[in-house]
Amino acid sequence: MTTAAPEFNALDDELFGEFAEQCSIVRGTDAPVITRCLVDDGAQTLGQHGRIIGNKRVLTFIKSEWSPARADQITVRGAMRKVDEILIDDGYTVQAVMHG
Repeated sequence: MTTAAPEFNALDDELFGEFAEQCSIVRGTDAPVITRCLVDDGAQTLGQHGRIIGNKRVLTFIKSEWSPARADQITVRGAMRKVDEILIDDGYTVQAVMHG
């Protein structure tokens, strides 16, 4: 459960409604689940001295709609990738880094 003020939760819901994309998620042998997520294809991995050493896809979910786990298979924008790691879980949103 989130501790944020209700007006911030409403704002997040409004932003997700405007910018989120539909995605399909498969966990293990379960049937696919259709939900929505924000897609950030420009997330960068920084190395020593702030050098960019890689780019990654980060998906953000509203936790009450779906809480991703490592190895979930997520299809968004026509490409399927597995969740490599959970980057942030603040109790309201969850950010997952995709493999590849």
